[in-house]
Amino acid sequence: MMKRRLRHPCWPTGLLAVVLLAQARNAPAPNGQRVAFPEGYQKKYQVLRMVDKPDKKQLVTVYGNDAAASIKSTGQLPYPYGSILVMETSSALKGSQGKVALDEKGHYRKGKVLGLHVMRKEHGFGEGYGQNRTGEWEYVEFGPDRSYLTPPEKSSVCAECHLKAGREKDFVYGGRLHSDRGN
Repeated sequence: MMKRRLRHPCWPTGLLAVVLLAQARNAPAPNGQRVAFPEGYQKKYQVLRMVDKPDKKQLVTVYGNDAAASIKSTGQLPYPYGSILVMETSSALKGSQGKVALDEKGHYRKGKVLGLHVMRKEHGFGEGYGQNRTGEWEYVEFGPDRSYLTPPEKSSVCAECHLKAGREKDFVYGGRLHSDRGN
């Protein structure tokens, strides 16, 4: 009597998911701690952009040090070495009636800081990302207590995402850049 093997219809998909997860965990990334917590960024850096996230009731504020803030249009790219960009995510402050409070410009008022995505550009940076290299940028993510949410050795996910911004934007999303063509 011949035995039939039954295969679960999701087996190939499940295997693919396991393989992709293993690859993501083992994706190349820098080993050193070359991107530090940006001490005093809220006072030392310039606010480049603020974006309300209504679906999450969050405010995203992008800060740049002087080098990063010197770039005001796509025609001035690439960012100079020494550029540091900080994307701060915070909860939206709520008023006494539970509604999101707005500032004088109509943006959400900042509540508790939830995390900081930090990217830094220096000579020779980014090589550790291998095929996901994004120029000479390296990335980390910190919690408000300065602990790593995404340490350098796991930051390949950041590089993979910034690849989508493209070389023509020096692998940076938004900032305060405006196209020199008027859009």
